[in-house]
Amino acid sequence: MASGILAVPIYIVPVLLLETIKRPTPDDWIKVAVVMEKISSTLVTSLSVAVFWLLARALGASRACAAALTIAYAFGSEAWAISSQALWMHGPGVLFILLSILLSLKLAEVPTARRALIVGLCCGIAIAVRINNALFVGPLLCWILVKDRRSFFWCTIPVLILGTLVAAYNYAMFGNLTGSYANAFNEPLLKGLAGLLFSPARGLLIYFPIATFSIAGAFFAAQRRSIYAALLAFVLFSLILVGKWVGWYGGWCYGPRLLAEIQPVLLLFIIPAWDAITSNRLALDRILFLPGLVRHNSSHRRVSTKRLGFSAEGHRLFSRASVELGR
Repeated sequence: MASGILAVPIYIVPVLLLETIKRPTPDDWIKVAVVMEKISSTLVTSLSVAVFWLLARALGASRACAAALTIAYAFGSEAWAISSQALWMHGPGVLFILLSILLSLKLAEVPTARRALIVGLCCGIAIAVRINNALFVGPLLCWILVKDRRSFFWCTIPVLILGTLVAAYNYAMFGNLTGSYANAFNEPLLKGLAGLLFSPARGLLIYFPIATFSIAGAFFAAQRRSIYAALLAFVLFSLILVGKWVGWYGGWCYGPRLLAEIQPVLLLFIIPAWDAITSNRLALDRILFLPGLVRHNSSHRRVSTKRLGFSAEGHRLFSRASVELGR
């Protein structure tokens, strides 16, 4: 619901214009909705790309590093394949996650109540968009608490208000606090992680191989007492939660959709290791080349599956079976 509310400013002008020109029929509204959904998702994702660039620079990335990682995020991640294609929760969720990180860095430089409230608002909206984003907000608030207790207090106010509203809405509509999500976390963790990371249909390292460089970056980041600790906790918590969920493969979609939120964060881990990576020409070539190669090959595979006439059920069974290949 939150994604739709955030898109209202984008929809409002075309809707009012259409009502002024003619008396719209249901078919007219459907056509407008299809076009505007695409426009809205593209604009939101484009904003997240711009924020990613600013965040990379704020974390100390050189222009070359920030440009390479921004390109990788924009065209080599689920931002391109999922978030920009329709008004999923992932696009707005990633936007407010990145905004929260960027503004938290600014807050750490100059702690003020106003900045803290804005950070808390971004965190609260991230949770309202997708409740899983609480896995990000929790570690970030812990980092803010360590940096400045007063800032933590002000940050929690918007988070608690928006979180309470979302929980109340979910309870009123669905009878539970988590909404329509199925609370079925009985998937064997190792099996789920194997699918998330190595499955031919959903594997993070298959569709987003640049993430392998994040491992080296995490090693460098671990040597610093910085915001990277909160980001690492977010990545690990997300992998565990999604890996345990019975629907880890994300249904009918393209690539590791349920890991869309951690992909830009993984790219941020490359920043501390950038100098070490770029000193190796082969590693640098892979950073710039692999995302485009995977998108190209995966697009051909998607076309092939459509030509073969795969049904949604057949694709689901293939996704489930493919985890065995990733073990």
